[in-house]
Amino acid sequence: MSIKSKIFSGYSLFELLIALAIASVLLNLAIPGYANFIERNQARVVIEQLQRAISLARQTAVNEGRMTTLCRSKDGKHCGGKWQEGFIVFTDQNGDRKINGKDRLVEVFPALAAKGTLIFRAFQNKQYLQMTAQGFTNYQNGNFTFCPASQKTELAQQLIINRAGRTYLARDRNEDGIKEGASGKPISC
Repeated sequence: MSIKSKIFSGYSLFELLIALAIASVLLNLAIPGYANFIERNQARVVIEQLQRAISLARQTAVNEGRMTTLCRSKDGKHCGGKWQEGFIVFTDQNGDRKINGKDRLVEVFPALAAKGTLIFRAFQNKQYLQMTAQGFTNYQNGNFTFCPASQKTELAQQLIINRAGRTYLARDRNEDGIKEGASGKPISC
């Protein structure tokens, strides 16, 4: 082979177009799967953050021997707003869901980085969670459900809280791609 043939050897326009067509097909197949992967991981991070907040509230209540409240908080100081806007954990001696008297702000959890909605469904339909000095919920067993912005139920996550203040994740027991809550019914967004 001569030096001249090595310099001018390469791909034809037709070969390049075929390679680009194959690459674009593969990319179009991969993007939806990657988007689902991202949303699923973001939902998992939200639930882990919430699980940490509940554990902190329970641990604080037991260690300090006083009621502790976890509530949604838009401003990081008062209860109010939406769960996805942030939440706070604070000691709540008189259980009034306000930081006053000898109450202490334990931790502020900022607005969620993931796009979507976080909903708390609990016994007595309260939008806060209180832990007693014994580490039990204040009769508030229920669940937190995070639905990603796409509203795809198969990507939703749910954290279930029992009366004893313990948490566990909803699982897909029937393997249909959608997790079932504590009642055995599929999670809905």
